[in-house]
Amino acid sequence: MGKRHTRRRWILAAAAIAILAGCAKKDSGDAAPQAGRPGAGAASVPTDGHAVPLKQTGLGSASELQRELRKLSNATAAATFETAFRQTFTTDKSQRDYATARIALADFIMANPTFAPAYRTLAYAEFNLNPADPAASLAEYDKAVALEPEYGEAHYAIAFMCAATGEREKGAAHFRKAMQLGVPDERNIGANFYADVIQTH
Repeated sequence: MGKRHTRRRWILAAAAIAILAGCAKKDSGDAAPQAGRPGAGAASVPTDGHAVPLKQTGLGSASELQRELRKLSNATAAATFETAFRQTFTTDKSQRDYATARIALADFIMANPTFAPAYRTLAYAEFNLNPADPAASLAEYDKAVALEPEYGEAHYAIAFMCAATGEREKGAAHFRKAMQLGVPDERNIGANFYADVIQTH
């Protein structure tokens, strides 16, 4: 009975996250056509011009990627991480390959177990592969912030997921931290779920 109730709760949470993510697409730029690609419209999101493009700034962006790559001194490791990051966050959704990224990140983590951005990227890929089990994704995000307490994008991701799963106290703490670290509220979860947190700042 307990396990069935928990599973039902997570399925409902996953549906809520999917709805919340869908409502926020116009804010985050995920659904916009790509600059420089055939059929790109006036509302195109500026990208970094790579064959597997990332938006220039914000969550899952070229700016975030470059910041994290500077932490890797091994060129092979950096190339592996960049490929997985781009496969996970590219603005060209036809090129997203969460399954391949997940395999690459699992191998990467075995060799680089303290690199927090790998867990953050894996968490995003994991959720998109298995949205009915947000607990698995949250566990990876938790690892990222445990390794790097000032990792704003990971704090924001936890706040986003907790907004839908109902873990509001945990989510509010992570949202507050993400805002302190200057992460943009691209999904507008502050106004929708943590307005009281915003008012106290």
